[in-house]
Amino acid sequence: MKNRAYLATLTLVLGSLLAGCEDTPASALAGSIWRLDGWSASSLQPSDFTITATFDDEGIRGSSAVNIYRGTYSDSGGYFSVRDISSTEIAGPEPAMRAERIYLALLKDARRYERTATTLVLKSEFGNDLLYFVATK
Repeated sequence: MKNRAYLATLTLVLGSLLAGCEDTPASALAGSIWRLDGWSASSLQPSDFTITATFDDEGIRGSSAVNIYRGTYSDSGGYFSVRDISSTEIAGPEPAMRAERIYLALLKDARRYERTATTLVLKSEFGNDLLYFVATK
């Protein structure tokens, strides 16, 4: 009787350990680096500023025109969200500060994406294009 209980416990423990070892799918964005080339919200040209997004296993980071930002993101089957964005707080020229506010607001609104080898489009919950990126790597 003790042997059966021991074997049942051992089976449960090993099963739990093996389940924890399953490969979790990597983000389709991890390892990619992008430069913002267009957006849907302003007459300002984002290409006039340095706005970038680098995705890795730890999160998203980049330049937002004046400051450096970072945050976490989730990416699953074309669905996308950015959370916990923090950034440096350096002041800059008004057009660059306005571009930065626009970029970070649109980034927070992004809920979907489409990606090719050379382009990344972040979209709203309803599928409207928000941010257009080109690959830098």
